[in-house]
Amino acid sequence: MRKKICIAIFLLTIFGISIDNVTAQENIAELLKKCERSDSTNVSIIHTQNPRTNESGPVATTVTIRSNPGLIKEFLKAFENDREKAAQSVMKEKGGKRIYAHYEFDSIFYTFEMKGENEAKVMAVKKGFFHKDLAKISDLREIIVKQKAELVRQKEKINKEALRQKEKINREAARQKEKINREAARQKEKMRKEIK
Repeated sequence: MRKKICIAIFLLTIFGISIDNVTAQENIAELLKKCERSDSTNVSIIHTQNPRTNESGPVATTVTIRSNPGLIKEFLKAFENDREKAAQSVMKEKGGKRIYAHYEFDSIFYTFEMKGENEAKVMAVKKGFFHKDLAKISDLREIIVKQKAELVRQKEKINKEALRQKEKINREAARQKEKINREAARQKEKMRKEIK
């Protein structure tokens, strides 16, 4: 009897986890399927084949939304509803509006990105296919951001140095002008005395 109870608990745990994984991102997944069936959205689906199992299937889906603020709002709501179920979530807002979201689940991750006022891109990628490549891209973006910050810092340093040199030149020019004026006044006074 105890053995049956243990087996039942084990099976419930297994099925509970798998059901939870399926429903974890149900709002986003459902909306992506809706877009795949729609003619008003631009959908790209990448299929790949596993050489070990000979099984093929979609590994990445990209949806581009243009001039459809209603659908953008639906995706924002779907991302909001699935946020608590994500293993990891990254969000970015600008001016009170969400412009970027990245959610990671057990077997898939989703990215939402605003491209303009009425344009957005949604991407779903199964883990294990492009995850490393995307991580590399993310690392490259980070390097580019750091390099841009370094260029800005160098530009500020150059501008400060140029301003310092300009002030130094102006001070030296003023000093030389004053010296010339004093010498001219001295020569003028000397000539005046000689005339007398």
